[in-house]
Amino acid sequence: MLLKRSFALLPLALAMTSSYTVHATETEPKLVPSAEEELAYTLGVQAMIYGAGPLTVSMVRNTSTTVDSPMDNGMAPLNQMGKTYRLLGPEDRIVPTVNNDTLYSQSHINLDQTGPLVIEIPKTDDRYFIVQLLDEYSEAVDNLIADNVGVAGSKVLLVNKGWQGEVPKGIDKVVESRTPYVWYIQRTAVAGKQDLEAAKLVHKQFINYPLSELGQQHHAAEL
Repeated sequence: MLLKRSFALLPLALAMTSSYTVHATETEPKLVPSAEEELAYTLGVQAMIYGAGPLTVSMVRNTSTTVDSPMDNGMAPLNQMGKTYRLLGPEDRIVPTVNNDTLYSQSHINLDQTGPLVIEIPKTDDRYFIVQLLDEYSEAVDNLIADNVGVAGSKVLLVNKGWQGEVPKGIDKVVESRTPYVWYIQRTAVAGKQDLEAAKLVHKQFINYPLSELGQQHHAAEL
């Protein structure tokens, strides 16, 4: 839930780089790695950096979806949505830096299974929100915010890269993901405990569902 992008592996890569250098003393000959050793090391570091994103997202997905039904901490089965409806505190440790002024929604989506996915954003007026969409490399597919989807309510269609289908009436925006797996992370701001009930009314209206279900009634799980 709630990824706060970091480059935690970069110091490790740099440490690996520095440890690779062989330091010679005054009494020892300087050892120069061969071209093959240099290439092997460089490829290894590049592979680690390249694979860090997919491995991290995969671990989060595998952990977050190991439940039978949506939970109140944001966990939910694959292609379903988990939501929080309370302000989290120090006793909530599923995410170390979780915010106390935010309600969260989370979905781990496989577009190969769901097909094109409709993301509904309700009327939010002046309440802060964001729907963050991350691909399998933890790169942002898009960040849906007031500046690009408005505050009056909208429907966004999330599709696989290269999708050639027809966009139906009522869809306001199409977002294309380069990977079938997409991590949906949504946040709704809460201005203190006195605002919680009003925030929940907006928060529960952030939903997603397959395009084949467009026009049907959908409701978020009440947890």
